[in-house]
Amino acid sequence: MLKALLENRESVLAWEEIKSNKKYYCPECNDTVYLRKCIKKIDHFAHKKSSNCSHGSGETFQHLRMKENVYKLINDRLANMKGYIDHGLEKRLIPERIADVFANFENGKLVFECQHSPISSEDLFKRTADYIRNGIYVIWIFHISRTKRTDFYEKVGKVVIPEEMLCQSRIIMSYRTIYVMDDLGNLRSCYFSENSYKTNKGYVYFNKINFTDMCKESIKSIRVGINFFGGNEAFSERLYSI
Repeated sequence: MLKALLENRESVLAWEEIKSNKKYYCPECNDTVYLRKCIKKIDHFAHKKSSNCSHGSGETFQHLRMKENVYKLINDRLANMKGYIDHGLEKRLIPERIADVFANFENGKLVFECQHSPISSEDLFKRTADYIRNGIYVIWIFHISRTKRTDFYEKVGKVVIPEEMLCQSRIIMSYRTIYVMDDLGNLRSCYFSENSYKTNKGYVYFNKINFTDMCKESIKSIRVGINFFGGNEAFSERLYSI
């Protein structure tokens, strides 16, 4: 986990803290957690090994880094948007879901789900539906490793993505769009043609895919989602018609 609570219940972030005698507590179970400052991996908080709390357990360092990078990206790119209020991470916005990263705007909430590990299309659909039922728009961001290529950003050759990435592109408003991030925090919008792919053994093979810089097209797409908060009933109808 990247966020912990102090004794006064103030939230703190692992990469902003320094080693000290401070006591930190888990936001979910209130048990003591410990600050881990890492040189080669990523700063984080951890429970005792004997803890039964699942919050933060089993997270890959790539997933932690994605959350930190998205949080910082929002701070740099979305904080000056009209209607912006604040943003944060690792918070239970609805009873059944803890958001990886979120942003609050005057007309609603926006959640960013960071996905490094494989996920079934059914689980992705269910998570998205849980948020949409509560009037929360969702942007899914996938780690570059899910594409099975290290040169995914290059406009050459065939591109392979898991079927769940195609599934999410049909659920969110930006149809045929996926968001991909690497370990350096480079985030891209990827647009593909309707009939340029084929499916084989759970993966989708593309002959052509177009890339745009996150700073332009991705932010534009996110703004579309924010402006859509007023139409949650229509969005729900679209979701359940897929």
